[in-house]
Amino acid sequence: MRYLLLFTFLVLVPGAFGQDYHELKSSIRKKRLYRDSTIWSSLDSLIIKSAKDKNLQEELSARILKGEIFFTFSEYKEGLDYLEKLTPIIMEKGHQGNQYYLNNALAQAHLLNTNYANAVDHDLYSYKLAKEKKDSSWILKPASKIGHVLLLSGRTEEAAPYLIEALDIAYNKQNKISIIQLSNNLLKANSDKLSKEPYKEYLRKYVQMIDQWNLPINAEHLGLKDIINEKVSTATILKVYESIKLSSFRQGRIDFTEFITDQLLSRGAFEQAIDILKNELQLAQENESILALSNLNSYLANVYAANSDHKKAYYHQQEYYKYNQRIRGENIQTRIDSLQVLFETAEKDRLLAKNDLILARKQKQNQLLLLSTISLFFLTAIIIY
Repeated sequence: MRYLLLFTFLVLVPGAFGQDYHELKSSIRKKRLYRDSTIWSSLDSLIIKSAKDKNLQEELSARILKGEIFFTFSEYKEGLDYLEKLTPIIMEKGHQGNQYYLNNALAQAHLLNTNYANAVDHDLYSYKLAKEKKDSSWILKPASKIGHVLLLSGRTEEAAPYLIEALDIAYNKQNKISIIQLSNNLLKANSDKLSKEPYKEYLRKYVQMIDQWNLPINAEHLGLKDIINEKVSTATILKVYESIKLSSFRQGRIDFTEFITDQLLSRGAFEQAIDILKNELQLAQENESILALSNLNSYLANVYAANSDHKKAYYHQQEYYKYNQRIRGENIQTRIDSLQVLFETAEKDRLLAKNDLILARKQKQNQLLLLSTISLFFLTAIIIY
């Protein structure tokens, strides 16, 4: 009986001795996301299972992951110590992928422990492996981190090529998070060179990306306020504006124009700010963008009012009201058209339902008439015979 129970337990309850790799890894990902402390037992189960299956590379990968989990719980020193103990066997017996992941993890560990020189060394090793593999997905991470750590070390000139390489890959893959992070790092560190290439081009691309994805231009994480900071000269800001003059006339462009003019006004460059707004106003008229005309006239009214030019402020305020009324009118007309379509659709449905009801009644009447005729026929037959 004992053996039967043991056999049933082993066959029917495999989870008792560990889930399969996919289930374990899925469980670990969820627990990592929520910082669930039971993750350690799941990691040990994964390591034990891979060792039992004699899957050395899977076991090494699981051990690297365990080292990274220390960072999730802010145990940076413990994570570094754990990973360093793994280094000899992984560098001797690990395949290229595990060597790449180990050095990425070690670089992160040294960065978290503020050992920048060691962090760069491990990132450079991962970068070398990625170049050998000729895989842009592999190159992105170490190139980004090398650039970031070099910036932290004050080595801005050395950081730029790595950040640019990573940024090109991020744009190619449309990796939104990487584009934002890398653009912030590259452009903020080189804010004094925004009027020069290649930084001018990357700022233009960044602004266009923000516009394309309809991101709020003043969002703190986008970093534009840090990129175009107080160190940036008025001349550079004007060149930055020149770099987006040919971009599409969308809401993002309007927001960016206001952002640029805010920067100019904060530097006392009133005439230059007005020139930009007037230029945008003319472009909005050419593009027949009612929303842009409304926003820009409102903004111009506020700028003139702040500088005590009440006549021009009044004129642009009236223009704002005019275009705003048109927007409201178009919105109302759109709503009326929508309601008209809904009404006509409902009316058609009502008529169809009415026709269906009439048809059903006629069919019922026909059926009753047929039934009456048949009944009369049988009754007549009975009487005759």
